[in-house]
Amino acid sequence: MRRTTAASKPATLVLMDFGADLDHLAMDITRTWPASGTFSAEQREVYKIVLEVEKACIEAYKPGATPKDVRDHVAAVMQAKGLDPRGQLGGFGHGVGLSVHDVPLGGVLKEGMVFAIEPALYYPEKSFGVRIEDTVLITKTGCEVLTKGVPKEIEEVEKLLAGRGQVGKARSRGAPGDPEPAREGPVGPAPRHPRPAFNGPRAEARP
Repeated sequence: MRRTTAASKPATLVLMDFGADLDHLAMDITRTWPASGTFSAEQREVYKIVLEVEKACIEAYKPGATPKDVRDHVAAVMQAKGLDPRGQLGGFGHGVGLSVHDVPLGGVLKEGMVFAIEPALYYPEKSFGVRIEDTVLITKTGCEVLTKGVPKEIEEVEKLLAGRGQVGKARSRGAPGDPEPAREGPVGPAPRHPRPAFNGPRAEARP
């Protein structure tokens, strides 16, 4: 993972791409959010385009679908919504399995396939970009978004960020990760048992 020491500014968009594995199976997910807690008008516009392309791709995923089927559906949806996809065509993304980037999917979707879809728009000259990525499973009739529990709608993201001020208050009372307070037992204070530190992925800022 690429690390950065650059300090976030209010206008910064933070892009976090991370994976996890359970019982030797992987997943892949990306979310983008504003450091200020609120998307600017331009950021909101770009984010909406990326999100609508991703959602249109997911709608098209089902057994038998080809990349052309997905691209045609994305084009139709974006046209119906009056949105310029800005070059995003849609597609299958990359396979996910024993590795975060697993074997190629091939040209036709089949039930049981698992892969990540990750549309994105980048503007290096403006030092910001947006990528939204989810891991999906192809089912008998369509697909299931395995990472649907992580907010990605603009209103959901801003609402989640609005609650960041509560974290400091919670920590002052003793937040998860802090040592357990000493408790009086029958023969004196009970020993402290620190909870294991969180060693998960770190946020990554990208242009």
